[in-house]
Amino acid sequence: MSETSHVVTAIERLYAIARERVRARVVVNGKIAADKLDNEQLAAHAVAYLATELEAARQTKGWVARAESEGGGAHEQRIARAYVGASQKEFRKFTDREVVPIAQDVHRKP
Repeated sequence: MSETSHVVTAIERLYAIARERVRARVVVNGKIAADKLDNEQLAAHAVAYLATELEAARQTKGWVARAESEGGGAHEQRIARAYVGASQKEFRKFTDREVVPIAQDVHRKP
């Protein structure tokens, strides 16, 4: 599995855990409660950020795969590795702040 694939898998797990934890904090009787969402703005923003990063990782993975299938991919792989490194740094900051305390859960098997 490529580095980009590992990142996609990790972000998918992180996003799923974060989304459910925030949902548990802001949903009442099946609907988002505005006052609870207001109190959990930072956590909700973090989930939106993760959704954006997840899609970026998926698109990067697909871009590298397409380039490789066309007989290239070396340049794209270098860019993807830079993305992986930057993502890891960002996620360390994200989990260090414990906006949604999930760093340890990501490493557990689903």
